[in-house]
Amino acid sequence: MSGLAPVIERLKGLYDKADDLWGEYVESVKAAVREWELSKLDLLSELSELKAKLESDLKALEELKLKVELGLVDKEKAEKKIGELESEVEKLRGEVESLWVALEEFTLRSLTHSKRAGLPLGLTEEDVASKQETLKKAFERGVIGETAYNAIRSTLEQLLELLHS
Repeated sequence: MSGLAPVIERLKGLYDKADDLWGEYVESVKAAVREWELSKLDLLSELSELKAKLESDLKALEELKLKVELGLVDKEKAEKKIGELESEVEKLRGEVESLWVALEEFTLRSLTHSKRAGLPLGLTEEDVASKQETLKKAFERGVIGETAYNAIRSTLEQLLELLHS
C-alpha cells in the first residue's frame, strides 16, 4: 500500500482542485445570472422602444410613398423626406437587430450555464414559442432582416433543445 500512497495523494489533490474549481464556477454562474436578470429588463425596454420607433418610421415611409404614388404629394419634395426616413429605418433596424441578437444569445448562455450548475431555469417552452412568434411577425413586417432573423431563430432553436435535454 505504501507504493500507492503518492497515487492516492495525487488523486485526492486533483479531485480537491476540481471541487474548488466547480465551486468557483457555480458562484461565477450565479453572479452572471444575477447580473443578467438585472440588466435584461433595461435591454428589453430599450429593444421595445427601438422596435416601436422603427415600426412608426416604416409606417410613415410607406404612407409617404403611397401619397407620392397617388399624386397627393409632390415627388421632388417628398424625396428628401423619403431619403431621411429610409436612412433612419436602416439605422434603427441595425440597432434592433444587434440588440435582439445579443439578448437571445445572453438568454441562451444564461440558461446553458444555469443548467450546468444545477440552478433553476427561468424559461419554458411556451416562452420560447412566444419569442418565435414575435420574431416571425417582426421579420414579416420588415423590422429585422433575414440575417438577424436566422441568427435569432437559430438561438431560439438552441434554447428549445436545451430545455428538452
